[in-house]
Amino acid sequence: MKIILSRKGFDSGYGGCASPIFPDGSMVSLPIPDDLASHKMSDIPCPFGDHDLEEVTRDLVGGRHPDHPLGQNGRVHLDPYLQRPQSSAPHDWLPAYGQDGMAQIHLAHQQVEVGDIFLFFGWFRQVEMGNAPDTKRHWQYVRGAPSMHVLFGWLQVGEVITVGPRPTPGAYSAWLADHPHIQDANRFGNQNTIYVASHDLVINNKPLGLPGGGTFTKYADALRLTHPDSTNRSVWQLPRWFMPSAGTGRPTLSFHPHECWEVEPQHPQQVKLNTRARGQEFVLDGANHQEQCDWLSQLFKLAQNQPAKRRIHPPATDGDMDELPEVQHAQDQQFRRVNYAILSSRQQENVNFQKVSALLADYGYMTLRLSSDWEGADFIAQHMDGTTFLKVQLKSRFTIDKKYQGKDLHICFPDRGVWYLCPHDLLVAQALRVTTIERTDSWGSAGSYHASPAPKAMSAFLERYALGPISHV
Repeated sequence: MKIILSRKGFDSGYGGCASPIFPDGSMVSLPIPDDLASHKMSDIPCPFGDHDLEEVTRDLVGGRHPDHPLGQNGRVHLDPYLQRPQSSAPHDWLPAYGQDGMAQIHLAHQQVEVGDIFLFFGWFRQVEMGNAPDTKRHWQYVRGAPSMHVLFGWLQVGEVITVGPRPTPGAYSAWLADHPHIQDANRFGNQNTIYVASHDLVINNKPLGLPGGGTFTKYADALRLTHPDSTNRSVWQLPRWFMPSAGTGRPTLSFHPHECWEVEPQHPQQVKLNTRARGQEFVLDGANHQEQCDWLSQLFKLAQNQPAKRRIHPPATDGDMDELPEVQHAQDQQFRRVNYAILSSRQQENVNFQKVSALLADYGYMTLRLSSDWEGADFIAQHMDGTTFLKVQLKSRFTIDKKYQGKDLHICFPDRGVWYLCPHDLLVAQALRVTTIERTDSWGSAGSYHASPAPKAMSAFLERYALGPISHV
């Protein structure tokens, strides 16, 4: 069994921006714009609320690409075709994926066949609904959210159909007529081929209870290919067994010879891969069969474990726990660590407040969250002495603002792995004295300035106001 890592959806060349990860973690791959295609972006349901995916996409593209093809008629190349298009679709409808040209020649050369598995990945980034004053609410990327290559779907090959530029009637199932590599076959060449999914997903002769093709509905770290310590989404972290063994004569992952791989001593079970821009399809041979099966089985547990209603169980004594495994399972679900990067800005602010409160408790302060800003404060910190009160504005980065001056406010913000709590007016005075902030348009015109990281000239001053280290979720 071979695994094919297949790059699909919006990228820097086609579409110009990342596909969205919504505030609840749901995600969808945006198909590349194609003015001659038969499908539209509006044909694809948005997984988050009742929003229109075409409107979401237009917001994300914004004014950066005024000649964006989506601006003409919203047509897209809907492939891979992984979700049932409509409730009236034939009962025998199956997901399908088309390929042509050099990419298909490569797949044929690698002998991709029935039973092999495509794992589709693309460029993703967290989004949120913006709320700028005097403007229409719109979708935008979360400031500072990482750009990542993320797995979003799969297709286990059940049938391979050579279509070419002129499909032969009767050579394929009727429901495939809606697929772009059939519907628009005259736009493709002699290599035009469709991979139809199997009815059921089977790994190592074991059915997993999933269809042969589908999508991962929610983001999870296990789906992330991009190395967590890299700002370049094309630098990946993969299980150690992906790396080709010395002396094999060829790489196990096509297009990626030995020099692309790097062993990381601090992560003995992982390897770093500098991926090649060349190619859409990276084929992994079946040399590490058992490791591949184990990895895939763990990966597809994400698709199996969809959110379900939590059951309430009666209290159990310690002696009862072994007899009630479902109680332990419920606890495991309840205390699963969240991924901070995919939380909404409001959720992140709530998390930050709780973490800062824990640090302030070590200094004898109890905190009170305010439902609305009071003289610029997000929360009040009261010392145990009963007489010391701090009005605190919580920020996600180094910030000074003229509207906060003269209000006896403290600014709390994270920087370079540390939380700081500093009197705002002292912070302003020091910043204007040792930096060039006063000469910036941001401070001169808007009356505010923020930066991440904080200016290096402020480091010595900030040390005296350090609360403690940032702990990540």
